[in-house]
Amino acid sequence: MKYTSIPAIFNSLMLSLAIVVTAAPTISTSETPSPLDIVNTTTPDISTISSRDYFGLEYLDLGNGISFQPCFPNRQQPNMCTVSFIERPDWNSEVQLFIYDNERKRIGENYHVPRNLLAAKWGWGMSSELPKYLVLSIARNWEPSQSNGVKLDYGDAHFKPFVKSPFPPEFTTKGHMGPYTVFRAAFPRW
Repeated sequence: MKYTSIPAIFNSLMLSLAIVVTAAPTISTSETPSPLDIVNTTTPDISTISSRDYFGLEYLDLGNGISFQPCFPNRQQPNMCTVSFIERPDWNSEVQLFIYDNERKRIGENYHVPRNLLAAKWGWGMSSELPKYLVLSIARNWEPSQSNGVKLDYGDAHFKPFVKSPFPPEFTTKGHMGPYTVFRAAFPRW
């Protein structure tokens, strides 16, 4: 009897270990990206990064030799941020938005903003590293030739950047670049 209970205990212990081992989560090697996969990725974040010029200014490569400067540094104004808007007719009524701080660090981005939400009555709130949402209201029929049609709200600051901006005009621009409609507008973050 002594010897028959030891194998039973051993079998019970081995069965318990087998259950624990088979229930443990595993990581498939196909789900873990290699460093080469990370470097060669084609995600939107990597594809929109472009070289900085001699002064360290960022440019977004929009394709076909078109580059857009989404921000302009202003180290003398620590309360200034910049929002950039990029729209293309064949993007299925979606736009891209980017938020930068005064030292041109990208602190917010969204590559798929429905254009109709920007034109909605209350606008569209964009999150970023800032403590509050930036609410953008852009009229559906807005064109860069118009000064009205774009409104920015951040905290207690409510303004139309192409009508009256709290910052010098070089920080705000709008226009067409090939098939793209773009703007860059500075806003206060207080």
